[in-house]
Amino acid sequence: MQMIKNDKGSITVIFVIVLGLLLGAVGMVADYGYSVVEDIQLTNALDAAALAGAQDLDDVNKTTATVTEYLTKNGVDPNTVLIIFSDNNKSLKLQSTELVENRFMKYFNIDTTEISASVKVAINAVTKINGGAKPFGVPDEVYTYGEEVVLKEGASGGSNGNFGALALGEGCGACWFRHNALYGYSGTLEVGDEILTEPGNMAMVINPLKQLLQNDYSTFDNFSEDSVRLWLIPIIAEEDISGRDYVTIVGFAQFFVEDIGKQSGKMQITGRFVKNVISGETGETQTDYGVYVAKIVE
Repeated sequence: MQMIKNDKGSITVIFVIVLGLLLGAVGMVADYGYSVVEDIQLTNALDAAALAGAQDLDDVNKTTATVTEYLTKNGVDPNTVLIIFSDNNKSLKLQSTELVENRFMKYFNIDTTEISASVKVAINAVTKINGGAKPFGVPDEVYTYGEEVVLKEGASGGSNGNFGALALGEGCGACWFRHNALYGYSGTLEVGDEILTEPGNMAMVINPLKQLLQNDYSTFDNFSEDSVRLWLIPIIAEEDISGRDYVTIVGFAQFFVEDIGKQSGKMQITGRFVKNVISGETGETQTDYGVYVAKIVE
């Protein structure tokens, strides 16, 4: 009888040990699963903040403010995130380490689990766009961002600010040009594409364009990405063109239109070139015309 009692005591001790190990294992799995969820949420928050911040990489203060705003919205303390800018302000890296409070393992004196995440976003000049281009080709020249420029129809002699009409798409003529001028070309354009010029009279689109712009009260210092005043325009290799002929796309720029008028029977567009991040494809060797694509690279 004494032996049986000893066996029961041993079984009880073993049961308690096994139960403790099982509870510990369950707690470890549960806390690990919770930390994985928190890690994913932290990573997603950093991704969103970095991509949003990349929209204004040329302005460190504005980028920092945007990153801080997005982190806060996604429940991440901005003070726990390190923001690193590249020397040329063409990339942004966010790093964060947090301690996640354990729910079960704290009973085994393991109070927290460390999680960490990082993301690097880089911007490169756009090489391919899918829709939205206006049918105005600007020659490959040097433009100053933010300064007022008057784009003059058919200006000659390589003067800064000349432009020509483009026949984008399969159709040519006044109706097709008018549609693209008002609403943007819906097709895909890529650096290296050869496109036709449109030698027709562009003056007929001046009034419709002015009417369209009058309904948009945006200013250069305060405009949205969908503002009708923000035009995406092809940069073309500067060539002597007479009549309808092919020109080659070498890049893309964005121009904020402030006014459209007529001089000597020809259109002139007043506005400013801007730097901006859009959707599209990019290439590291593409010439920089101020329009970029942001991508996560790490």
